Amino acid sequence: MNPHLPLTTLLLVTLVAIPHSYATSRIDNATLSTVSIETYEPGTNTLTARGSGIFVHEDGWVLTNKHLPEGFSGMFDDVKIIPTGEDGEANMDCSFKVEAGQIVGSPLADIALIIPDRPFMLPCKPISYLSPVATVVPTGTNVTVIGYPATDIASGSVTVTTGKVAGSSLYEIKSSLKDADLLPYTREDLEQRTQYLKMDVDIGAGNSGGPVIDSLGRLIGIASAISQIKYNDGAIQDFVSIAIPSAEILNEFPEIPSDSYTTETILTDVSEHAWYADAVQKFQEAGYLRSANSLFRPGDNATRAEFISFIIDLLGGADDIDGSSPESFSDISKRNEYFPHFEKAGQLGLVKGAGNCYGTLPCNANPDASINRAEASILLLRAFDLQRTPDAPTFTDAPSDAWFTEGIEASASLCILRGDDGTAAVRPAGLMNRAEMAVMLYRLHQDMNYPACTSADTEISIPAAPSTTTIDNAESDVVGQIPCTQNAWKCMPKSTCSRKLEQMQWCELVLDECSNTRRSVPPSTIKCLPGGLMGMIEVVGHTEKILKRMEEVILEMEDEGQAKAALKLKKQYQEQSEDYESKFESAKKYSDYMQWFGDDVDALENELKQTEELFFDSPGIKGKFMP
Repeated sequence: MNPHLPLTTLLLVTLVAIPHSYATSRIDNATLSTVSIETYEPGTNTLTARGSGIFVHEDGWVLTNKHLPEGFSGMFDDVKIIPTGEDGEANMDCSFKVEAGQIVGSPLADIALIIPDRPFMLPCKPISYLSPVATVVPTGTNVTVIGYPATDIASGSVTVTTGKVAGSSLYEIKSSLKDADLLPYTREDLEQRTQYLKMDVDIGAGNSGGPVIDSLGRLIGIASAISQIKYNDGAIQDFVSIAIPSAEILNEFPEIPSDSYTTETILTDVSEHAWYADAVQKFQEAGYLRSANSLFRPGDNATRAEFISFIIDLLGGADDIDGSSPESFSDISKRNEYFPHFEKAGQLGLVKGAGNCYGTLPCNANPDASINRAEASILLLRAFDLQRTPDAPTFTDAPSDAWFTEGIEASASLCILRGDDGTAAVRPAGLMNRAEMAVMLYRLHQDMNYPACTSADTEISIPAAPSTTTIDNAESDVVGQIPCTQNAWKCMPKSTCSRKLEQMQWCELVLDECSNTRRSVPPSTIKCLPGGLMGMIEVVGHTEKILKRMEEVILEMEDEGQAKAALKLKKQYQEQSEDYESKFESAKKYSDYMQWFGDDVDALENELKQTEELFFDSPGIKGKFMP
């Protein structure tokens, strides 16, 4: 192991490799989608770092941390991608290399996308890949982190650690940055976006860039590092594990197809004896009530987003809403999972926005606000075109002149809403919890009329839930396009390499058929190597090939005497090459090295050339081809 390799995280923890055969079904796809990543100085075999990544596209696109391939120059290093085989081990037979120019990084987040130039030339098609979900998961979500440790022990097998989301952190924009530096975003937009998920999971060296999945196996982020979190008030949280949330990944790379939430089959917090159990079971069987961590959360307040999405799904869904639909509500972007539901609700006249603002901007729908019983009743009447029956109860807390009373009494006449047991109160302003939400919609399908609110047949018919509509990105026209990489630009130096090992460059866009050139603009100033070092890099690479060929030739020799003479020349060549590599390392450190010791480097290059010629002109070897 190279002791000089940089760790991709700040702390090293002990992880136990879990063979694929023991992996639970919910992480099988994530395991097979995980890759090991090795980075190399461009054009050389010099290993610089190890880390992990995740296939996110059938063409072999790999998502990882930006800090992993960032090299000495400030650009990117070449990378080697090693997929995971069906046995959970690194599959070298399917490995492939990608040049630095085919990597694109986010200018904001610690994420990079590796894009093979010719996917049809990959040695193996990815066994599996995951698409990020367009949702920032809540605190308390169970998570699993998968990756390859950057250690000699168990580095060929994926490791799996589990824990929970312990919180999140919004973007913290430095006051010194000008608004122009943040384009095309605004300061206000960025400060509302989630930059990190905090987790109580140990992320070891090498696991950076690996997938973070929830209990349903959905890609909710990628592991980044163990770091300190500094808040605006100056407070510093000690080292915590952080991940880049998938919603932020899709913000920066809308070309990646996104995933949606699916339904968990068993809800562990719903007792079969609960008063709401029948309603929850019926809707669960029909494909409604999407859940995280096998939880229904019956006592949690229902949000407007949850209730309205439920209603729209019962009405047939929002499949006709796609990425070309405009955003009608200022507080619901196309990245929100419930965006199509609110757009459909707006079109149907169910949601009119604060102050009846629908059709104008700004207009807020307050999707995350809790919904009360009066609002829920009126929404149901609008959505399902329900009419009050002649018989309807009255309630002491619903006076006849209140705006909501007609809706409350109409819902009660259809047995959808009932008063509290033993009282004549209905609590119209009371917040509705998720259990009450399910029961109200269940009673809607029981087709009952007051006062016979308990005589309906329990075998009711609920339409199957529609397939979930997913808005792939905020600008859906870019989905399927290949993001612009640095190969889309042609750069020329504008200055020589300075004592600070920096060089200015000028770049011109030469390929405009890719998407979002902003992400791939090369830096105007890059780190550089002093003059003459590129030639030394070529010599180092050449000596490595020659030494390998010398060894092969010697093993094929039958004459013992000739083999001993050849072995002596090989040893001499190896010592010279090691001396040359030592000079190369020194030349990288000191900008004026070649000015003072260039003659020594030239002399050693001549010695290497002479020894090489002597070896391949030796008896028993002459005529053998060189690499």
